[in-house]
Amino acid sequence: MSFPVDIKYITETERKLGVKFPPSYVTRMVTSNGGEVQTPPDAWTLYLIFDTSDKKRLKRTCNDVVRETQAASNWPEFPPDAVAIGANGSGDQLVLIPQSESPEFLAHEVYWWDHETGELNKVADDFGETCDARWSANTASAAEALRARFRCFPIERSDYNVFRLLTSSAPLRCGDGCAFRWAFRNNALLCHGLGSCSHRSSCFSL
Repeated sequence: MSFPVDIKYITETERKLGVKFPPSYVTRMVTSNGGEVQTPPDAWTLYLIFDTSDKKRLKRTCNDVVRETQAASNWPEFPPDAVAIGANGSGDQLVLIPQSESPEFLAHEVYWWDHETGELNKVADDFGETCDARWSANTASAAEALRARFRCFPIERSDYNVFRLLTSSAPLRCGDGCAFRWAFRNNALLCHGLGSCSHRSSCFSL
């Protein structure tokens, strides 16, 4: 049975892996840590995000994304920078790979790694495409809760930092360390730093 996970544990997983997950994957795991997704040619059991909030969850999530990725990396021909996020029970892995232009971010595309041939096969343009109807219903509920909390318009944004703002109580900061503030009037993020901030009064439109 899958269960929600606090986003801080996803952030910690990202720190250990040295990459940032795509927004659709983060959204899915925050609401439902684990479970199954469907893609051609198989069903995949998702690896969990390590959750230390209590002893029960600690035990249930110990074989997490980090540990499974480390184990998969020992296979011949496993892509060196790939992150394993699920398996089909036969040795094949569901993986995310870094963006070529920004390797600190994992790309939106989802791949099936064939352990027999070593080949990567794209199975979805975005992780959100793998989710079943039950997850879609959960997503809708989560989105409504976020809209109510932040009094904002739809949250289905591709921008990673916007998602972080909407799902974390921690302030989002600009490149100079100044905190952004959600501007309710014009649906934009504004930097309200001091005069020395190079981003001061910059508008990051949503």
